[in-house]
Amino acid sequence: MDFPEELKSEIKEKPPEVIEYIIHFHEKIEILDFRVKELESRINLNSRNSRKSPSASYR
Repeated sequence: MDFPEELKSEIKEKPPEVIEYIIHFHEKIEILDFRVKELESRINLNSRNSRKSPSASYR
């Protein structure tokens, strides 16, 4: 887990269930952040920088 230092010190004092919950959502956020970036890069493709022709995009 790659938490900011200030968060690491704060979660040490929490119950194990809360720590597990925080870790779960931190991992989920990282996955979703990666997916958003991937989708944004696809949106930014057009016929000039994509291998597909414009007509292929509508199929």
